[in-house]
Amino acid sequence: MNIKYYFSKKFIKKNFLGIILPHFLTFLFRRKIFNIKYQNICIKLTSLLFDGDIMYHHFHAYYRSKANFSTDKWERLNIDLSSGATLYIDIGGYNGIFGLLAAKNNPNIKVHIFEPNLLSAYVIHRNIILNDIKNINLHHAAVGKATGVVPISINKNGTRVQTKNEINFLKVNCLAIDSLINSFADKDFENVVVKIDSEGFEKQCLEGMEQFIKKCKRLNITLTIHSKIISSYGYTEKDFYDTAERLGLKLIDSERFSEGVELQLQKH
Repeated sequence: MNIKYYFSKKFIKKNFLGIILPHFLTFLFRRKIFNIKYQNICIKLTSLLFDGDIMYHHFHAYYRSKANFSTDKWERLNIDLSSGATLYIDIGGYNGIFGLLAAKNNPNIKVHIFEPNLLSAYVIHRNIILNDIKNINLHHAAVGKATGVVPISINKNGTRVQTKNEINFLKVNCLAIDSLINSFADKDFENVVVKIDSEGFEKQCLEGMEQFIKKCKRLNITLTIHSKIISSYGYTEKDFYDTAERLGLKLIDSERFSEGVELQLQKH
């Protein structure tokens, strides 16, 4: 064993300054809980900080705390619509921030959050407990056209349902919203808000809620069409709008951005 090597500038620079010290400082000064405020609503988000691949949960919570939730009109719309709603469906929950704010904003609302990423589902679970919220149901599942099992891939840009069933993909349950109709009371359909952020799987989500849409007396849907990746799921923006029209949904507002289109739909 070369003792001198462990005291050399090369070893110290590479291992101590490059690895040990940064990780120690990150652990020492990390914040585990962030306060998020939007108007008169305040929630807490837990922060997971394990390694470089999943530090985005930490940074996302930090960003939200600094930005007073969000300055984006589409994200704020999701919460504003929850004020008079009876049911809030959050497809693609991430850390639960939209469902948490909706539940805190309106104590009488029923919130259902769907998240296929197990780590993100755990974060949502911890956030529900942290905020002592009783009107949220968490589903560790993807949402699509039919109930079954689907392969997913997980990366820093989000969790995506995959069209190829390869052995290196994680398999999770997939639910069609129509399969849950019997779990809702008639009064839940009075004023419904659905938020969809499913990384290209938006059309399939809509197709799986055809009967659900028919039962809603009043319905607002906000979603992101991920235009750059929807071709891998076999459809175009026109196909999506055709599906929305067939289901009796009217386009209220839309805004194009670098990755696709933000839009709001309402039931006719």
